[in-house]
Amino acid sequence: MKLSIQQQNAIDLLIVGKNDRQVAEEIGVDRSTINIWRNKNAEFMAQLSRQRYELWRAQADRLRCLIRLSVDAIENALQSVNENVQVSTALAILKIIGVDQKGLIPRNEYGNFLSDSHLLELFGSQSANPSTRSSQDNRADDKPKL
Repeated sequence: MKLSIQQQNAIDLLIVGKNDRQVAEEIGVDRSTINIWRNKNAEFMAQLSRQRYELWRAQADRLRCLIRLSVDAIENALQSVNENVQVSTALAILKIIGVDQKGLIPRNEYGNFLSDSHLLELFGSQSANPSTRSSQDNRADDKPKL
């Protein structure tokens, strides 16, 4: 049995995130009708699943295309003339790959990660001078982060 125009329209609305009530209002049926189609009409359920799969597949393809651009952006940030950008980028990469879970990124006495600016002072260029920090900055690093 072929889906009606209303059912095809309902599927189009459902895959873009509309809820049953919104779909019902837009196509002029009762909300319970949408619920029955979604849960008891095998043809409707199959077509909805197919279209959702196609939507997800298309978005996954788009994300795969962005990988090269993302890696290029990360590489550019790592080669930036701004040392803060370099260190922040490097730390973000290390955190993403889980180095922070292996105990290799320093923590304060409360077990919280040190701020990127503090790490920059510790591991950044030789010109970074911890004595230039205010006492307020030092106290902020010692407090537990919630």
